[in-house]
Amino acid sequence: MNTLVIFIFTFLIELSKHLGFSLKIIFTAAETFFDLREGAFINKSPQHPDYLFPESGKLLSDLLMVDLRNIRYYQLAKQERDDLMNSLLTFLPTARFGNKRD
Repeated sequence: MNTLVIFIFTFLIELSKHLGFSLKIIFTAAETFFDLREGAFINKSPQHPDYLFPESGKLLSDLLMVDLRNIRYYQLAKQERDDLMNSLLTFLPTARFGNKRD
């Protein structure tokens, strides 16, 4: 089950690239909050509620580095999977419609 979920995450992220609104995943010590409206890491929490805390952002960044040939070795806890899925489902419609979300 976990492998299927990881594959779905990876598929959604790759799909966003082909649709023209890819995530800018560069997790650094200085930029740890992931802004879901912008699809990028930033250095502090934004003034809106659509962002990931550093722990979840790091998970998302790590997920993008997963080689699909080794996906079966990558594990996420249920809460981590739920948090990432909710985040991606927030990001995709936000990005698709020009970041006009209140």
